[in-house]
Amino acid sequence: MQLNNFIDELNSFPISNDSKQLLIELRNRKVRMNKLSIMLMVSLSLEVFILFKFRFSFYSLFQTMLSKPYVSYIFIISTAVLIYGLIEISKVSKSLELLRKETIDKIERFCIDWNVSEKSQLRDKLSSFIQTSINVNIRYKA
Repeated sequence: MQLNNFIDELNSFPISNDSKQLLIELRNRKVRMNKLSIMLMVSLSLEVFILFKFRFSFYSLFQTMLSKPYVSYIFIISTAVLIYGLIEISKVSKSLELLRKETIDKIERFCIDWNVSEKSQLRDKLSSFIQTSINVNIRYKA
């Protein structure tokens, strides 16, 4: 979901601007994690393709890297991107999880009773909206 569409739909909920900013940041972190995942998959597929092309023979790969520098550059760059992606996706997933738990805590403080009320219905709608738009669960922590 595009950011403008997300903000427009989020504005339809009667929640504070602070809460809206929290949910927008949650969405931004989820989008960043998705982009890193795509980058990681592309880099990994390039690595596997190079290894498959050389029949997983590191000796022939090493010989080709010595004779053709562009192969070594591609391999080194894709390896660096793969390592960077693994490190960054670890950081982003931790920060996404922390922000998700913070969001759940904020929503629980907003609506603490189990009875059906206006607040609980708003919480249900907001949780469903976040789940369908950015695929992040804010109903429970575990």
